[in-house]
Amino acid sequence: WKSQNADAVCQRVFSEVNDGDIILMHDMKINSAKATEMFIPKLEERGFMLLTVDELFAKDGVTLEANQAYWRCLDGVTTQY
Repeated sequence: WKSQNADAVCQRVFSEVNDGDIILMHDMKINSAKATEMFIPKLEERGFMLLTVDELFAKDGVTLEANQAYWRCLDGVTTQY
């Protein structure tokens, strides 16, 4: 995230997130924490479930593989890097 503005980060997450996406927020910048506080309630209002990565994949019966990067799981279909 190049933006140092929590409002801009929140808007980007809220406008681009899709079911099954993983949102990674680093806590080294204060704008990340502020943005998270802003977009979590909005996502919950839209019906999103906030899960840990393990929970996201386990709900669809997916076993994570070691040494793989994942950024999405939707209905058991994963997107790996």
